[in-house]
Amino acid sequence: MTSGSPLFIIAIQFYAGEEDEMSHNFTNRELDVLKCLREGYNNVEISNHLFISVSTVKTHIHYILQKLDISDFDSLVLYLCEHDEIFKKNKP
Repeated sequence: MTSGSPLFIIAIQFYAGEEDEMSHNFTNRELDVLKCLREGYNNVEISNHLFISVSTVKTHIHYILQKLDISDFDSLVLYLCEHDEIFKKNKP
């Protein structure tokens, strides 16, 4: 996705004006799950990588979606593509 593509422009417009969206205090585990998602892992792979159950992975994803006010997984993936800074701003 390039900065001039329609999808990029729509994503920027969708998230524009939400300055505090990066201030969501993700837990360390939620950040671990987000990093795995960014790498393209599925729920089972995340579970194996982090040594947690698939159910726990789903719970973390649920809370991540709530904190970001995102309603579906595809939107979360788009968000991760466009907001790499969440991994820098949420360090304790």
